[in-house]
Amino acid sequence: MGKQLFFILVCTLLAIQSSANQTINTVSYLIIDYSTTFQNNDDPTASSIFEKALAYYNKKDYVHALPLFKQAGEKGHAESLYYVGMMYFYGKGVSDPDDHSISTKWYKRAAEKGHPLAQCCLSEAYMNGYGIPKDELEGFRWLEKAAEQGVSSAQSIVSHVYYHGEHGLPKDIFKAIKYGKAAAEQGESYAKSILKNIYDDYGDELVAIESYSHIKDPKKNPMSPGNSFVKALKHFQEKEYREAIKYFRISAVQGDISALFNLGQIYYHGYGVPKDYLAAFQCYINAAKLGDPKSQYLIGYMYYDGIGIENNFEEASKWFIKSASQNYPKAQYYLGNMYSDGKGVVKDLNLAYKYLQQASESNDEISKDAELALLFLISTTLNDTIK
Repeated sequence: MGKQLFFILVCTLLAIQSSANQTINTVSYLIIDYSTTFQNNDDPTASSIFEKALAYYNKKDYVHALPLFKQAGEKGHAESLYYVGMMYFYGKGVSDPDDHSISTKWYKRAAEKGHPLAQCCLSEAYMNGYGIPKDELEGFRWLEKAAEQGVSSAQSIVSHVYYHGEHGLPKDIFKAIKYGKAAAEQGESYAKSILKNIYDDYGDELVAIESYSHIKDPKKNPMSPGNSFVKALKHFQEKEYREAIKYFRISAVQGDISALFNLGQIYYHGYGVPKDYLAAFQCYINAAKLGDPKSQYLIGYMYYDGIGIENNFEEASKWFIKSASQNYPKAQYYLGNMYSDGKGVVKDLNLAYKYLQQASESNDEISKDAELALLFLISTTLNDTIK
């Protein structure tokens, strides 16, 4: 039926800072005009009903518009499903405007049929817990679906998320570039600023990777993650830290976990550069999100001791648990003590015993400390509390 003018609720960033390391913790939502060529694949009667409903809607006769949108929606007309969701969300012609579970239900039906604007609205619902359990990662996934369909506002935000590594996702510079370019081509100014920050941060590495991108065999490509890591390690062992950082960054920007961890070590300990705990934290957390148990432990340790970040025992315990689940002894030791003392977790002597025993049975240097902590726990606890 050609281009229709719709309204879309999308995330807009409240404060855009010039810093390349900006993080955005608060989002808001506003209405903007958006023109889409989304087409419905359904019977002609649904489209006819939709047209009647839209005529009523444009006259602000919501009482007559809503049942017609519902009727067309029940026939599978995605735009009608979207309009019903929007009317419930804004309380147009409905008696229970505050019940977002209804609007979310209709948005979800439209989103599942591929409607990009409904996907944005469903993303908002998940992000804020509107009538549905709050789930930021699921909200992001729906926003990314809208971005894939060309919604420029969604593309900007998705680019931002991949650039900074938010909502539980690791940084992915190449995805950030992909969505940033798509949004910038549609005139999104924030996307242009993201791209500038990326090239300011990683320009040399990206140029190096691009120069050899035509070589498909990783073994023959000196800028493949594996080869770059080997070069970095060689320079590191020879204490040529500047060169080591250069090649670790080339490997890290392509998602190499070991490179991310080693970069974190360089910044944490100040090998050849001033100590930078925040930079180390960013490297560790991106490796941790990719499942590296050592980095998960170190993130926990930094939260535990407040190294470069504010002390937070609850956050520390979360990362220790992730690491301990992969049998990392140091994380098991710290968790055992935390459960023993009720620090950041609910006190649980059984779990304390479990983790300390696991750590004590390892071949790690921490095993002796864990063994002593375990003996102390047993000596100060009634036997019947340990099962």
